[in-house]
Amino acid sequence: MDYTFNIGGYSQESCDTVIKLYNGYQCIHDIIQDKGGLKQPCLLPLSSVVVLMKAVFSDMIPSHQMSLTKLRESVPFVKYIISITLIKIQQIGDQASPWEWGSRSHSSLNRKNFESACSIGKVLFNQLDGTSIQKESGKKEKGKPVHVMCLEGFSQLCHVIVTCYHNQIIQFLSIVGEGQSKGSDDDMETDSEENRNEQIYFFIRHFQRLIVSILNGSLKTYSLKDIPHMITIISILTEQLDTDCTQITEVYEWILSQCEEQAIGDNAVVKVLVSLLLTLNYRIKGTLKIVKKISQDIHYHIG
Repeated sequence: MDYTFNIGGYSQESCDTVIKLYNGYQCIHDIIQDKGGLKQPCLLPLSSVVVLMKAVFSDMIPSHQMSLTKLRESVPFVKYIISITLIKIQQIGDQASPWEWGSRSHSSLNRKNFESACSIGKVLFNQLDGTSIQKESGKKEKGKPVHVMCLEGFSQLCHVIVTCYHNQIIQFLSIVGEGQSKGSDDDMETDSEENRNEQIYFFIRHFQRLIVSILNGSLKTYSLKDIPHMITIISILTEQLDTDCTQITEVYEWILSQCEEQAIGDNAVVKVLVSLLLTLNYRIKGTLKIVKKISQDIHYHIG
């Protein structure tokens, strides 16, 4: 598939062949899995995964649209590419681990992996509002929807970035949010604390809006069980805010309002909300009143 797509240059013939090769691969994989439970191997290189992700989700070149439609209409193929992307995200984190540091090729590999992570992050982030040019079929598909897989992938990627590329978090966010943030590109890349906090807060607000839309029922593409992934992303990004900045207080007040005003019937959602609330309360040196209130509520409901 890698060779066919890259050599074919987005032609109709190459895309048709890629789908045929994928269908053959999936057939063989299913047979082997039924026999011995083989895990799905990751045979595509990272560079090809980035190219395919851009082709399936982002490519708007008019001459490519007819041929790429073949790939986009195959939901199993799209999910396969995303699942391989998730594996590659994990590999990016593994290759940036301390035991790789200091090796001769580490610096070059690290730079290339970060660039790939930024490209993948931009593609994944742009799918979260349901504005993808790739449309899922009307029939019920097995497994998770494409946009939910993208959400999980972006959450995983944020963790890798703040863990392995902490000093480049703003560069990552500026690339991922290119063309969406109200600030200028120069503001995004400025290292001042104020601009850094505002850039991070831009992404936090994005996921806050998604969560509120899910809770009030206006966003039907997601469900309550998807909120923990969004809260995880907010938590990861909030950790990068300065403790004394106004943005972290605003996040705290937003979490508090959701806990007080929303009647959430999902234990997993309640757990991550309360956990983040307590964490932020500690960071901003809040009072013990909120801890006492939460304890009283828990005692009331559990007994």
